[in-house]
This record gives sequence, C-alpha cells and structure tokens, in this order.
Amino acid sequence: MPDSLTTWSPSLPPERIAIGGGVIAAREHLFPRLRARLAESLGGYGSLAGYVGEFDDRLGPPGLGAIAGPLGALAVSLGAVGA
Repeated sequence: MPDSLTTWSPSLPPERIAIGGGVIAAREHLFPRLRARLAESLGGYGSLAGYVGEFDDRLGPPGLGAIAGPLGALAVSLGAVGA
C-alpha cells in the first residue's frame, strides 16, 4: 500500500489520505507503519520534506469511521438525482 501512495503523492500531494474499510479498521496499529514507510520513501523528495512531517495528521482512518462508505454512496446518489 505505501508503494501505491508513493506513486501519486509527489505529483498531487493530497490534503488528507483516508484509508478505511473493515480490514484496516481492525488493524489501526498499521497506520504508524504506513506513515513511517511513506515518509521514508518520500522524505528526500525535494519540496515534500515539510509535507512528510505532517503525516500524523494527513494519513489515517476516515473521520466518519465505519459509516464513511455508506454515507459517501448516499451523497453520490443524492447528487445523481438532484436532491
């Protein structure tokens, strides 16, 4: 997973990277390892040095927790019907 994040982060550094779902929800202890691996792979990449220092705030579970997916689907559905 960190390798795929490394691929697009230099070209379009996201404000927040939310990784959710049942698998990661049961393994939140993986977030520090993901942050460390991503920081290691991007740390020396020019202008991203400051960005890497903020991974504790930028990479984590979705703010809405387990209901983020269903609420996202509902928001897309409402947008499709013009509600």
